[in-house]
Amino acid sequence: MQISMAETNPEVNNTIPTAPTPQIQGQGSFGQQNVPIPPSPKKPFLTIVLVCLLIIALAIGAWAYYARQAKNNVPKNINSNTASTTAVSNQLQNKTDLDFSVLPPGFPQDIPFYGLLEIKINYKADINNRVLGVRQFTSSSTPEQVYQDYQSYFQNNGWLVGKTPIKDGGTTTGSAFQANSKLSVNFEVAAAGSDTDGRVKSLVTLLIFSNKN
Repeated sequence: MQISMAETNPEVNNTIPTAPTPQIQGQGSFGQQNVPIPPSPKKPFLTIVLVCLLIIALAIGAWAYYARQAKNNVPKNINSNTASTTAVSNQLQNKTDLDFSVLPPGFPQDIPFYGLLEIKINYKADINNRVLGVRQFTSSSTPEQVYQDYQSYFQNNGWLVGKTPIKDGGTTTGSAFQANSKLSVNFEVAAAGSDTDGRVKSLVTLLIFSNKN
């Protein structure tokens, strides 16, 4: 008679052990993969490009706005490139002559008077709901040099400068506009008359329009 090991050894389990079910790494209880989704990689280059495009768009919009302001802030009935003492004389109100030591309203404190020899006119007045300051002086510099000097001065100090001068006989007129303070200026340069001495080469007139306080 044969005796089984289960009978002789009660510790031996008569069930056949089964191999454990292999667990697939990355699978849940329903066999769906639970692989974590990695975070989206940062894209600093794309961000920089978008910021640059935004800055360019804002700069173009600001330039267009200030260009419109430059056009709209010129006194009515006065062309921004041809305003002169003659053109505005019949529109002035409350004209007040100023001492030659006093700058007319709207004039920058550091504005130069190139080749200044003698101040001829210095006054302020109201015109079309704005304030006009005028100074006229004789200069030892040529008209061409004075014109170029004022072009450079206004451009280097943040003014929007008209590129094309207006020439009327022997007079050349340029213009500029300052957006922040809404000042507009016309600088008028003419050759000196024949009755002046050899030092005087130009007659210069500065007209600056500013808003009333």
